[in-house]
Amino acid sequence: MFYGVRAIVPAFSFRNHETKKIVRMYDPAAAVKIEKQLQRRGDGLFKGGSSYADIFSGGSRHYSFCTVSFDKDRFFRDVRLSKISAAVTNYLKMQIKSLFLMGLEAVLATVDFFQGILTGKNLFKEMKFIASRIAVTILLRDLTKISALLDIKS
Repeated sequence: MFYGVRAIVPAFSFRNHETKKIVRMYDPAAAVKIEKQLQRRGDGLFKGGSSYADIFSGGSRHYSFCTVSFDKDRFFRDVRLSKISAAVTNYLKMQIKSLFLMGLEAVLATVDFFQGILTGKNLFKEMKFIASRIAVTILLRDLTKISALLDIKS
């Protein structure tokens, strides 16, 4: 959708017919490779804009917390100490609230963990879900919000 190309990515996880391997869109290398294929077909729909917490950048000028932004080469090239210090300084109240909400979500996720174990769910999958639940529902949401606010200010 970000590049106006239909069905190039059939699912979040799929089997690549060329390599015969499973491709998962949370893998930065896989997402970057597919995005490069998409970019060869034309400009992204977000050209000149911003994109947050997606898989692809969509051709945006600024993108944060997208799978492609976690590519190790791009990540270390684009990290700006000034933006990190501005986020820490200007959004301290939001960060304190986030820490509180992460603690609350940890309690709720732990209760759900024990309920899952008591109903016969897989122990390791349930344990892994606690961290991912906190990271996505609270941390990613708030980091995206801060990133968007910094983008608006710049």
